[in-house]
Amino acid sequence: MYKYTILLLALLFWCAARVQGTPVRRQLTGYAPVAAACPATPLVRPANGVGSAEAAFIASRYTVASQSLAAWLATVVNNATCNSTSSPSKRDWTDWGDWDKGEQSSSSSIPDPVSGSTTALTPSSTTSKSTASTAKNPGYTSSTSSSPSTSAPTKFSTSTTSTNFVSASTTSSASRSSGSTVTTSSSTFTTSTSPSTSTGATTSTAAPTSTSASSATTTLTTSSTGSSTTSSTTSSTSTTSSASTTTALSTTTSTSTSTSITSSTTSSATTSTTTSTSCTPESFQPTAYPLVGLTTSGGGYRSLLTGAGVIQGFDARDSQTGVSGLYQGLTYEAGLSGGGWLLTSIAGNDWPTISELRDNLWEEAFQTSLLIPGNLLVAGPAYAAITADLAAKQAAGFPPTLVDPYGRLLSYQLLEGADGGVTITTSDFADMSNFTSYNVPYPIITALGVQANEGECTPGPAATQYEIHPYEFGSWDDGVAAFAQTEYIGSSLSGGSPAIPGVCIRNYDNAGYVAGTTSNLFNEACAPVPPTNTSDSSLAQVLSAILDTVHEVTFRDNFAIYPNPFYNYAQSSIVASQEDLYLVDGGEALQNNPIWPFLHRPLVDVLIVNDNSADTSANYPNGSEIYTTYQRATDEGLTRMPVIPDVTTFLANGLDTRPTFFGCNDPNVITIVYLPNQECTYPSGQSTFKLQYTADETDAMIANGQQIASKGGDPEWPLCLACGIMKKAGGTLPGGCAACYDEYCYN
Repeated sequence: MYKYTILLLALLFWCAARVQGTPVRRQLTGYAPVAAACPATPLVRPANGVGSAEAAFIASRYTVASQSLAAWLATVVNNATCNSTSSPSKRDWTDWGDWDKGEQSSSSSIPDPVSGSTTALTPSSTTSKSTASTAKNPGYTSSTSSSPSTSAPTKFSTSTTSTNFVSASTTSSASRSSGSTVTTSSSTFTTSTSPSTSTGATTSTAAPTSTSASSATTTLTTSSTGSSTTSSTTSSTSTTSSASTTTALSTTTSTSTSTSITSSTTSSATTSTTTSTSCTPESFQPTAYPLVGLTTSGGGYRSLLTGAGVIQGFDARDSQTGVSGLYQGLTYEAGLSGGGWLLTSIAGNDWPTISELRDNLWEEAFQTSLLIPGNLLVAGPAYAAITADLAAKQAAGFPPTLVDPYGRLLSYQLLEGADGGVTITTSDFADMSNFTSYNVPYPIITALGVQANEGECTPGPAATQYEIHPYEFGSWDDGVAAFAQTEYIGSSLSGGSPAIPGVCIRNYDNAGYVAGTTSNLFNEACAPVPPTNTSDSSLAQVLSAILDTVHEVTFRDNFAIYPNPFYNYAQSSIVASQEDLYLVDGGEALQNNPIWPFLHRPLVDVLIVNDNSADTSANYPNGSEIYTTYQRATDEGLTRMPVIPDVTTFLANGLDTRPTFFGCNDPNVITIVYLPNQECTYPSGQSTFKLQYTADETDAMIANGQQIASKGGDPEWPLCLACGIMKKAGGTLPGGCAACYDEYCYN
């Protein structure tokens, strides 16, 4: 029935378009893969470290993020030590603050990490809809006043031979304060920082009321100099501090203290403020700032909306919470399934604020969801376009699967632009203006491999974990242990080289298709259509009907299929004989948090894990997903995963109902800041298969997520979160951190 309805709708809209003179068929570059010349750089490399393009981006992003982190820390400490009446004390584990009172701790302005300006904060509610400009992405360019500056000592330095993909034979090492090294596929890059502080007062720390960050734009050298002078009109204390940072990107391995990078900006400002006569703010004085990442779990729209609220709470452009500004200090961000949808929507639209996405796209798209079969009339134009897209892909020699119409329908919910952002690819993220300016974290989306060629339907506990990001697609896991250039992943390769010399394929990495890949659950039925008792069975029937207009639906159509870039590649023993890779939802192996990529990136120090899993009957997490990742990491000998207790212990200690720091006291593991989904102001335990949200529900879910980020406005939480992030950064910490560690550190 659905098949004929869809065909009829497609025909009607095709005829209407013809009558109006509207072009009906798009060029094949819209969705279908197209032939292209191959790049000069190798298409495949062994997984012996991050690729050079990622390494170069991270070096520049880390510089900007460190300055933003320094600014945020200064604001947090100032608020905690000068604007509060008590120091942090141990609180009950289940006390998440007064939700109904909307407690918040905030500064009067937020420093912008790139422009060197501050934006005054308005007294309006942080969860209210934005009344600002409806431009697609004002992003990080707006400013209202001059910002003071903050010294940001960098932690690692990297040098690389090229910002492009490099061959396997090129290696590099990056040094860190801990003395550890990491081998990557690029050469070495080194960032040196020379802070100097002169103090003409009896205090030993500079008041953090003056903060700022230097920017990074695209030139051939990076030199950021910041200076700040703070004076108190109510005491005799005067502190002057200055710091300079020179970072460079070298074309050869070098140990010099100055190398070359691709940006240059100088920002400085001097401010004079009045502080309390009885307050000498404490400060974080790290050896180097940590490299921080954020992950958002799977969980459909529940996770997308909750994770969006968490990001909104951390984003200085979009909220006034005590933790606002931390998002600007992130270097990585990862998502899978629903979290992958969130990341696709953010990155695919050039990192607008959550408020902008909510007001300009999500509210309407989620309310009139094209994923609901009952909305066939609303979905008519989209179904007509999608049917044409599938036919074009089939004609190009790439038979579509259920994931194609599914991903295209998702893109209408997640991406702006004509026909649901049909032309946007994952590799396009690297061309977005905020990405090229190093204003935003590096995005990673994950999925799992299935040996469908051997009859396997669902991934086992040791399933291969694939990651897809702007520069690369591949896996660290044994049996694959290789990466290919994302832009060319549809190419026919053998042994890492084009099967037809000089001929490659582009456009296979369509952003909607990748969003469908990371959330593909159709394989769980091991049949063309999942059983009718599942909540999304009617959706699967509609998708099958769309696909059936192109070819008969078979077993293979349950999977997201990618031409195997590791075909006949010696290092990829498990998949070397497969012409195609079969991918499914990244959370199907009970690792619903995309932590895995960071266990292979030794420079990552801290990972904020927002877990929105539906482990319980009420659709809330219970720690089982992150515990499975710990078990799997232990089995694989990956030592950077901190110890996670089993579910019984997790629940007995109430870790499912409050933030927790894992790995506090082990210098050799990542510190994980665990933020579980909780009902704060709204029942956020919605079903994973709830595919339609009213505008009010969308707003309420996001608002609840923001409360999770700020711990309900708990005035003690910002300092404790800062202490957890900075615990292993070396140097000195504020005295209030001790009580925070007593409360939040599990181990």
